Parts: sequence; C-alpha cells; structure tokens
Amino acid sequence: MIPQVRRLPSLWLIDMTQIATKPPADVIATTVEAAPAAVLVADTEARVLAANRLACEMLGWRRVELLSLGLSDVGLAPRALARVFAEADERGLTFGAALLRHRDGRAIPIRYQVTRIEVAGNPVYLWVTYLRRSARWSARRDPGRRRSARAFRLTERELQILQLIADGLGNRDIALQLTVSLETVKTHVRRVLGKLRARGRAHAVAIAWRHDLVD
Repeated sequence: MIPQVRRLPSLWLIDMTQIATKPPADVIATTVEAAPAAVLVADTEARVLAANRLACEMLGWRRVELLSLGLSDVGLAPRALARVFAEADERGLTFGAALLRHRDGRAIPIRYQVTRIEVAGNPVYLWVTYLRRSARWSARRDPGRRRSARAFRLTERELQILQLIADGLGNRDIALQLTVSLETVKTHVRRVLGKLRARGRAHAVAIAWRHDLVD
C-alpha cells in the first residue's frame, strides 16, 4: 500500500501569470512578497532585482543592500549559475539544491526552483527557495522515509541516487560522487523511475518530494 501523499510545499505555488503581467515593482509588493518562501528575482546577468522579506532574513541582508548584490555575492558560483540559467532557458523551469552564503559567512543549505518569466518583455529568473535539513538522513535513520522507501521497494542505493537526482546531478556527476561506473548509475536510474512509475527525472523528484523520499 502506498503511504499517504504529503502535500507539496505551498511555497512553490506562486501565480506566474500574475508576475509576468505586472511591472517589477508590483511583483515584490504583491505576489512575491506574500510568498511563504524566500524569493529572489534576478536578471540575465544574475543581478538581484527584487527580494522578499523572507529572502532578506535568510541571507542576513537589508533589502536595499541585497538589491546592490549579484547572486554570486550570496554564494552561487558563476558556473552553477550558468547551468541553472541554461536549463531554465531551455525548459522554462529547473530545480536543484545549493549552498547560499549568509552575510556572516555561514553556509545555508537550500533547495530551489527557478522559473524563467518575461517581465516587460525581458527575461528574468524567479528563485523560490526553502531551507534543507543540514544533514542528509538515510532511510535507516528516518522511520517515515523508511516506510515510504519500503512501499516503493527502493533500496538504500536507489534512495541515495534519487536524492542526488533531486540535488540536480546528472548521471555522470552521480557516478563520480559515488565512485561507480556510468552504466551502473544508468541502471539504478532506470530502476528508480520504474519503481516510482515516473515519466522522467523531474516527475520522479516530484513524486519523491510528495512522499518524503528526499530532502
């Protein structure tokens, strides 16, 4: 029996139509400011155009200060930013995990969803983020996760692979991190998708979030 589905975090539920049809100043004053998550809006040069109160609190900056920074100033490396923007440009939306940097230097583990939208005819990137648990829990240490993994017949290794997929890693990066062959990773990924009855990696991550299989 499949365990009860956990509701997807309401923080993802931002009305993109509302944002895309309003000027940037109104975006923060209404939709983004009211979001139950830390939200940043950046341009194609990764400059911060807007930030809601939760983002300012999470990063330790006043809004006026944060708006003078770029995403690289809060911990996102240029190469990682280029990859995220490229994926958002291609698909309209991407997701993953990262470490941001607090004003005092502390690392902040987050999960993000980035959506490319058009504002006044120009592309901007909406970063919706929430804090992750600082330590990754295995199924053995988390009873709820263990039950969900057992319901889907996922092994510990498959659960580990699923977490890395949710972190935004491709097959080659997963192979390097786990020190296994690329073919081994591909086999595990196929099995994970099959057991979750997922249409693809993004669908698998959505299912995993709903059932608390990943952080």
